[in-house]
Amino acid sequence: MAFQFKAYFRTAMESVFYMKAPWTPTRVASMVLFFGVFPAAQVVNKIALTIDELLYPDYKDIPVHEPVFIIGNARSGTTLMQRLLSLDEERFSSLKFWDLILLPIWIKKLVHAAARADEARGGRAAAALESIQARLLRNADTIHQLRLNQPEEDEGVMVHVWASGYLGLVFPVPVTGDFMFFDEMPAKRRKVLMSWYKKCIQRHLYCQKPGVQLLSKNPMFTTKLQSVLETFPDARIIYMARNPYETVASVHNLVEKLWNIQLKLPPDAEPREKLAEHCYYSYDYALDILDKHDPASSYVVKYDDLVRDPMAVVTAIYDHFGYTMSVATRARFEEACERARRYKSQHKYSLEQYGFTREMVYRSASHVFERFGFDKGDVEEPAPAA
Repeated sequence: MAFQFKAYFRTAMESVFYMKAPWTPTRVASMVLFFGVFPAAQVVNKIALTIDELLYPDYKDIPVHEPVFIIGNARSGTTLMQRLLSLDEERFSSLKFWDLILLPIWIKKLVHAAARADEARGGRAAAALESIQARLLRNADTIHQLRLNQPEEDEGVMVHVWASGYLGLVFPVPVTGDFMFFDEMPAKRRKVLMSWYKKCIQRHLYCQKPGVQLLSKNPMFTTKLQSVLETFPDARIIYMARNPYETVASVHNLVEKLWNIQLKLPPDAEPREKLAEHCYYSYDYALDILDKHDPASSYVVKYDDLVRDPMAVVTAIYDHFGYTMSVATRARFEEACERARRYKSQHKYSLEQYGFTREMVYRSASHVFERFGFDKGDVEEPAPAA
């Protein structure tokens, strides 16, 4: 069974006795949601998936052909990359946020039928839903824009079996941290969880037109890369690389905002120290694997290149993987890339506000600066060991 019962119960215990955070109303609400409502929801989900097995047993025969995985540290351009490439609807299909919640095929088919019916009537329901989401999520949009009908990280399907590293954003305790270093878990456990993930992907593709490729954006897959390649040997990897100074500061900015919504962690809380460690590990682990992998099946994109000229990056990716681009797709790319090029981030943060200096980051990631030619500023090279 894929559900991680031991990790689930350990999370509950560690969240009560280990986590050094005040019992805010939002923290209490999270505990009620995940340890009260969540179990009942998963019982319903299990019944719905069992119906799937009876109605559509052939979904497991759906091939996941040359899936494309966009990986790299969080805040390194993975979202922009996915949202650009997902405009090629003739080639790619990504799980949208609602797909992560509603896994069964028969429910997906009902949603698609309702969407088609609404579209035939002018799309009024879809427009109303978008308006409601925009109002409710306007503050959250400053962190990450989340919409039911937008492509999202399909790592989210792992929450259903309590095996996602993103659980650490709600419960930053040791047991959830294990999933942030997925490939270090025992092989048998990894195989069970990746089998669950693959079935979720096959369910999604079962409802799409034949022949489309999965387009997946998952920073968490950076430390899951070996398991991904074992499960999908013909996978195509797009690795996003950003200057470590910017990555470490941006990741801390993102996670602190999410933690502060409910946890109000003190400045010296242990989970903060592990964020930088995970950033450095993500660089080293994935690049070591890709260096030993067929170079034709992976492509590295520097964040600055994507921001400066997104259309050139998209074109280079298509050339590298041998993809063709229709006239209609190119037009959509060019329009979206121009908007992306004009976009100016409103995020303001620095390493120092999270207790780091450039010297500290450079000491831990000097090889990353050297490999990608990132600007290290006026930091001096560390003295050679005696």
